[in-house]
Amino acid sequence: MKNTLIIILVFSAIQAEIYDVSIPENDTASYTYADFRMWVNDSTDTLQGIYWFMHANNGDSRNIVSDSAYQALVNGQNFALMGAHIFNMHMETGIGDAVIAAMDSFAVLAQHDEISFIPFFINGYSWGGQFGYHFTRWIPERMLGFITQKGGYHDTTDAGVAIEVPGLMFVAENDLPYRIENLTGIFLDHRPLGAKWILAMEQGVGHTLVTDYPFLNSFFNTVADLRLPNAVDVFQPITLNTLPDSIGWLGNQDTWTIGSWDCYDGNFDSSSWFPSKDVGEHWQTFVSENWVYDTSACDPVFDSSYVFFTVGIHGSEDESNYIITTNNDDLINQCRSQLDLPEDERMLHINGYLDYGDGGFNDPWSWHIIPNEWLLAEMSIGLCNGDPEDVENDLDYWINTVGQLCNWSSFIKEEIGSEIEGPWAWVNDGYLSGIHMPGDTVHIWSDLDPITMTFQRWTGDTLLVADPNEWHTTFIMPDNDVYFYAQQDSTGPIGFEYETIQGLENPKNVYYKFPENSTGTIFLFHGGSGNAEGFANRVEIIQFSQDALQKGYGIIITESENATLNTGLNRWLLETWTIEQNIDVANIQALIDTFTVRGNINAQDPIYSAGVSNGGNFSSIVAHALNFNAAVMYSAQGNPPELYQVTETPTVFCPAKYDPALGGGNWAAHMNFDTLQSRDIPSVFYELDHSPVYPQRFARIPGIDLSLSNDLFNEFLTMGFIDNNHYFTVLDDSIQYLYMTNPDSFSIL
Repeated sequence: MKNTLIIILVFSAIQAEIYDVSIPENDTASYTYADFRMWVNDSTDTLQGIYWFMHANNGDSRNIVSDSAYQALVNGQNFALMGAHIFNMHMETGIGDAVIAAMDSFAVLAQHDEISFIPFFINGYSWGGQFGYHFTRWIPERMLGFITQKGGYHDTTDAGVAIEVPGLMFVAENDLPYRIENLTGIFLDHRPLGAKWILAMEQGVGHTLVTDYPFLNSFFNTVADLRLPNAVDVFQPITLNTLPDSIGWLGNQDTWTIGSWDCYDGNFDSSSWFPSKDVGEHWQTFVSENWVYDTSACDPVFDSSYVFFTVGIHGSEDESNYIITTNNDDLINQCRSQLDLPEDERMLHINGYLDYGDGGFNDPWSWHIIPNEWLLAEMSIGLCNGDPEDVENDLDYWINTVGQLCNWSSFIKEEIGSEIEGPWAWVNDGYLSGIHMPGDTVHIWSDLDPITMTFQRWTGDTLLVADPNEWHTTFIMPDNDVYFYAQQDSTGPIGFEYETIQGLENPKNVYYKFPENSTGTIFLFHGGSGNAEGFANRVEIIQFSQDALQKGYGIIITESENATLNTGLNRWLLETWTIEQNIDVANIQALIDTFTVRGNINAQDPIYSAGVSNGGNFSSIVAHALNFNAAVMYSAQGNPPELYQVTETPTVFCPAKYDPALGGGNWAAHMNFDTLQSRDIPSVFYELDHSPVYPQRFARIPGIDLSLSNDLFNEFLTMGFIDNNHYFTVLDDSIQYLYMTNPDSFSIL
């Protein structure tokens, strides 16, 4: 807005500041008045957003900034708290522009420049909810989420991209019909379009403020956690995370049953969409007044009524054992009767229907017999007489054609339900479900296909996990059952473009991919014995690139001059640090120039480098020489150390804790990190610890399915390459050497 008069008052409070800003109308505006008040905690270094409570018609919500409960709420997310005194809710009057102008004024007053860019979360009552909804439609890119409570004059036209902004819409059973119909109609019109909105009917009340603060606050905190990027520059326009549909839970408006995206059995188009199970449970409690707790069935949840039995095969080793479970008393009694007999007299075999996955109990197999869908038989006729290994080796045939397993030599070997006691961890779309003792550190993995998928986050009991945004993470087992749900997106193969592009002296092999509207570029550098083609096809590089592309970054992979010249030593040059003296640096500049001319790289966008081993060391050099925004080194110590006494480049060190190529406990990498820290150069040191292997691990490699992965795991375990805690005891080089010199010692590999 131009030529506006800004009226400013400042009030001091203990450990906080309260600011008032008024934006009078100018010649082009007609909103009457717009007064704002903001509370900022002095101890907050960088604000992440603004929680804005909006008043009812002819009201004033500015005093909300003195509410200690709201102050505590926003402090938890490093938000400012704002109220307002506004007359008009229609954006065409200029009121939206007045809000933005007020934020610029608050940014100056509070000395928090980020206020000009950070997102809003609006909780509005009645007319205030209508304002919040209209503001969301007007500027959805600045809206983290919104709550609208019981208004009756929301705009009913197409909301456009605002359907991606999570919304919580309240109506009341005893409110005036037009209010109920207005919000309900908007909800039902937009849910089939994918609107991430919740409709909540409050029972037995009329046009009153909603006071279920656990519900309201759960929605706010969940939306803030999910939509705010992990690493963000709040001093420029922020791109908020768009939430995938599949991370959500859904709720039936009639029965109040909730369910996860994969398990929900209701009509998606008319059901509320929740950003988490916790929010869904709060909604269910609110709308049903604590009467309904139903969840759509999905993977079975085994309570204490279930008993687990190990099934053995007469004449076979323990490797053929598998597990079944039931809570059918007759089956349990039959099995226990068998256990009363000597093992060689247990002649009843198991005949049961098969399904994919271990079912949460039949680890390490990739199949299971469906709980309660089995019996003990004296005789079975048909094609189902096979070994557990047969099923594992041809899952499609056994599950989809035969349908059941009835090995005639199978028998009930032992009851494990009473021996293995403890809480369960249930991992949906991931590994490893099972019983764990309270206090144990437990590793879980999503079943991510790194070639065609990207991991989003874990949902469920995420307060327990070390990092809910990592596809492999850990948690400390509590003294109760826990549930984790892997949320991931299908992207399809990455499809790098390949061409030879002229470097300083020679054409370079280049693999690259740019998303639409790229926001930055990442160069990736191979190790000392690598090349561009091999590096671009590595599983880890593809997974990294998929994640980067989804976040808007372009990827460029090329190779060292030594690799181009086929010298036999493909190392990047590290001895010189300038474009004039280092041809590898000059080649990278040539690629930047080429892609800039093509329009793939924007001169104002950041450029980053990341490399492995020798390529990691080069990452630091080229970033210094060409003034990149940051450098990342994997399995590298940062040689030469003199560089870190002069470079201004923010640097991330990512050495592996047990990397034999570096030795000395990564002391050199840490020394270089310490040098940057002492010079106040932004830097981070992440030391990657080893992690256990799991039966499905090798299926991440193209060409290896779950069955072969399980066989490889068991072979390595039998040969002593993996210990009882599932950690490798030898390096991959040792396994490769043994295979090359004595291949007959391996039956699977």
